[in-house]
Amino acid sequence: MRSANDQEFFKLKEQLIMVFKDQMELRRSLMDLNNTSMEIGMESGRHALTVSEWEGEQTKIKEVCMVDLQNTYYLALPGGPI
Repeated sequence: MRSANDQEFFKLKEQLIMVFKDQMELRRSLMDLNNTSMEIGMESGRHALTVSEWEGEQTKIKEVCMVDLQNTYYLALPGGPI
């Protein structure tokens, strides 16, 4: 039969192992959350770049339309180009 000290030591050892396993699981979870956060940040950056490119294209389209409108107006003026 084990002595009281041996039983207490065994119990503390089991508790220590359980705490260690819990800590490792928490660390894994934290790493997973960090990876997910980084993925979301990268995805957000890609979306922001897409929006920025689209806005740039829209600005160019508007500029071309304005030039076309100005040319159309100029051509429609009396005494316009001959």
